[in-house]
Amino acid sequence: MNNPPSIVYCSIIASALITAACSNEASLHPTTAVSLKSVTSHAAQESPKTIKIQTDGITYTIPLSSPSTAPYNYVVRTAAGTIWAPAPPMTLVKGTQKSPVYMPEQPFTLYRSESNGTSLTKEHSQKLLSLPLNDGAAKVILNRLIGLQDHVIIHTASSFSDGSQPLTEEAQIIKIDDSSSSSLITEFHSTGGKLYSYGVDEHRQYYAGLSEKPGNADGSYTREVLLYDEQNNRIQKIKDYQLNGQILTIHDQDKKITFKIIPA
Repeated sequence: MNNPPSIVYCSIIASALITAACSNEASLHPTTAVSLKSVTSHAAQESPKTIKIQTDGITYTIPLSSPSTAPYNYVVRTAAGTIWAPAPPMTLVKGTQKSPVYMPEQPFTLYRSESNGTSLTKEHSQKLLSLPLNDGAAKVILNRLIGLQDHVIIHTASSFSDGSQPLTEEAQIIKIDDSSSSSLITEFHSTGGKLYSYGVDEHRQYYAGLSEKPGNADGSYTREVLLYDEQNNRIQKIKDYQLNGQILTIHDQDKKITFKIIPA
């Protein structure tokens, strides 16, 4: 796959109290309005056929293929409409019952709804694109859906059913009105001791990624910071930055940009 911010928690309350990681609205540095409008859904079963997902204070109802795969459903609001991705049919990997791992049987697909309604259906939505089902021997899984003005950013993982580390993880940006124009922002790894966090500045249309790799003699991590400027379609590695907990401050020429970062 070669060619891809207020962030808020998606909270989806399940009858079985299914919970997954999401983000809350950022505490902002006075120089920049930053928010993360994402993502991994706290999806919960409303009925055998639908779930409710809350984002930006609005609760949406979307089709549910299976209560077991509820965390793989996503909804995000953008300037170009509501973008959503229902979980496709997925299979539980044999031997992972105690810590379930699911693999898709069909590709993840993104849809757009331009109506003000909160009940999202495929019949009343426009199909944007389908991700590849396979990346070689790996399956492609959608892990994040992030709104950025009239674009969306997706995080995907090419994962194996045998439990080995993902082949790769990617961040891509997609223009909603031209979904064929997706562009790769970066490849990253968030497993095997490696860490990846990200943040978005929706006002300036920036995406920041922080990679951390272990292995230094003193036990510290080697860090790399990238900044993607959507307006100029520019990716650059950043040397002048400060990291204080979850707050990443980037100095880019005469600009000071502050992000609240969350784990990928």
